[in-house]
Amino acid sequence: MEKIVYLILRLTLGISGLMHGVVALLDLRQYTDNFVLLFEQTFLPNDFVLAFGYALPFLEFVIGLFLIFGFFTRRIAIIGSFLMLLLLIGSSIIKDWASYPSQFLHIAFYGLLIQFSASDFCAIDKLIKKPKVVNHSESDD
Repeated sequence: MEKIVYLILRLTLGISGLMHGVVALLDLRQYTDNFVLLFEQTFLPNDFVLAFGYALPFLEFVIGLFLIFGFFTRRIAIIGSFLMLLLLIGSSIIKDWASYPSQFLHIAFYGLLIQFSASDFCAIDKLIKKPKVVNHSESDD
């Protein structure tokens, strides 16, 4: 994959996550109240939905921020993929089929980030050098 394409995908997912998180965090109480209302008629316990509703904006914000800066990119993409799978399950539970295309695109983009992580550049990950392994078993006697 071309490095610039990878960067654009990483930034796209990063901005998406960051902005979802920021918008929800700006009115967290209203966001979580609406979130709980969406799942009110489902089998999920309200306390679980409320806890997830409070955690989701923070997770989206952190995932987005890390992707924008390219920090732990591959690991964050895996976490983001699983988060999107949870959201896909949630959409299924409330029969919100209209959310599927967006969620599928996010999951596909995350998959590309994971699969082609070697194409990443312009990232904090690339600035962090892995320590070289020194073989101390050889002696200079």
